[in-house]
Amino acid sequence: MSWKPLSKNDLNFADLLLKYIRTARESNIGSIFYNETWLPSSSDLLKSALFERLRSGLEPLPEAPPLGYSCPWYALIEDTGPHYVYDCYFKNDEITILQNTYEILENDNSVYIVKDKIKNTSYRFKVFYDAEWQHPTSSILLGKGGWFIMLMEK
Repeated sequence: MSWKPLSKNDLNFADLLLKYIRTARESNIGSIFYNETWLPSSSDLLKSALFERLRSGLEPLPEAPPLGYSCPWYALIEDTGPHYVYDCYFKNDEITILQNTYEILENDNSVYIVKDKIKNTSYRFKVFYDAEWQHPTSSILLGKGGWFIMLMEK
């Protein structure tokens, strides 16, 4: 087999893969999953929202976004919202939204200021209830009112 130089596509893919590995390792310092020796498997690459983001020409966020049903919720950071959340539960000083736990920092007349309890990033969010909101489907099953979350300015 003769030597063949790498194509531009090969080099671009290698750059993306290296950026993905560096970003994953840096965003999970101290984690048992993405420590300094971690390398992605094929399935990591197939299901990674970060890798898809890089392949789409977008840069990683300065801090990883919160999760929504175990997937990075980029829209919560990039589109300040508000975002309707139908899966919202309160327990003590925590709110669970889309299966991710947020710590309540402030409660002002049922308007909550929260932060991601798991990732402990600098992102702060406002969570509130809008009693007048009607789901776009106007479904009688959903009724009136809904919980929302939105990014607060840093």
